Amino acid sequence: MPITRTPMIDDDGSGTTGTIINNAWKQEIYNQIDASLGQWTQITSTPGMFHGSGGMTWDVPGPVGLMYTLIAQTCFFDFEINSSAVNGPAGAELMIDLPVMPQLPATSTSCRALLLGVWEVLTCQVVPGTPQIKLSRLNGSVFTLGAVAVQGQIFFRAS
Repeated sequence: MPITRTPMIDDDGSGTTGTIINNAWKQEIYNQIDASLGQWTQITSTPGMFHGSGGMTWDVPGPVGLMYTLIAQTCFFDFEINSSAVNGPAGAELMIDLPVMPQLPATSTSCRALLLGVWEVLTCQVVPGTPQIKLSRLNGSVFTLGAVAVQGQIFFRAS
């Protein structure tokens, strides 16, 4: 979201807007601030972006809500997958490919998942050197096969 731009006022008491040089300088500063704030970017999802551990597959029909923004070197990644299914041998992790590579330190937070009609808190973590977030159940157990929905946001230092 761009910042509000205001004109410079001459200090000669005339009450008129600033000189062209002053306003050009101020606009340059505004542009630099706007560029550093970042904008949310929608990610077009593809089936290859979603994985399960231990041979489990995560089938995510598109489109889903994936977006991110970069502010300096901090990436904010937001995900909302309201309709998907896990199949095959049960595994303990669901993974989503990221648009940027995380750096140290590793970060984790919580997100939520709808598993068999019940909302459950999951651990959501980024592992540096792996361009993915990993979702796992708090008790470390495998995911129940069938329908699953996940929602959350994580932020991390990006390279």
